[in-house]
Amino acid sequence: MHDKNMNDRKQWDQYEDECLAEVVKQIGSDDWNAVSDVIAVKYGIKIRSAKKCRERWMNHLKPEVTKDAWTEDEAKILFRCQAFYGNQWTEIAKFLPGRTDNSVKNFFYSTLRRKIRSYNRSRPIEDQIKLSANGVSLNHELTKKVLETSDNRKIIKTVSIRKSERLGRKVKKGQELPKVRFGGEIPDCMSTLDSITCEQINFDFSKYSDEINPTLGYSN
Repeated sequence: MHDKNMNDRKQWDQYEDECLAEVVKQIGSDDWNAVSDVIAVKYGIKIRSAKKCRERWMNHLKPEVTKDAWTEDEAKILFRCQAFYGNQWTEIAKFLPGRTDNSVKNFFYSTLRRKIRSYNRSRPIEDQIKLSANGVSLNHELTKKVLETSDNRKIIKTVSIRKSERLGRKVKKGQELPKVRFGGEIPDCMSTLDSITCEQINFDFSKYSDEINPTLGYSN
């Protein structure tokens, strides 16, 4: 049983998620105070407020919520809607099925911050943007200018050879080994590493698939 004195900002665990989903299935999601009371009485979870239950369901557990990487089309819709609605994330989320207002807001600001950094890197200090991402977002013309900035970061591909391969396998004479680092342009509108695939960075790992474990990292 969970300690009722624990802070409800504690990370949700699988047991709590399963209990919350079961309660919502039973009584619906119209009354979050009732949901919070039921999981406290029936399952002994007394640290989750109605607000936290709603946030967990709406942003993570609701079946309609998608956690796939953002597509370029979704990004374009988001930026166009933000130019019209401003920072009304709930309204904007209505145009993006499967995306919550919280994920919409997070993606917009992470993209805007990245674009601001790219904008500033290519300009002298006196012409750089000093405003925060939120400050920029309140200026439509400045937001548009920043979002049109090309992202000049590059990705670095790192290849990890399995320990057993490193220790036990000898390289045959004349055998060509894979290169372990190379650069490539990041596709526009991408903000997360898991959005970038081997196909997008034009490198064939298929012939080394039994030997390596590719991971991605950034290089400025």
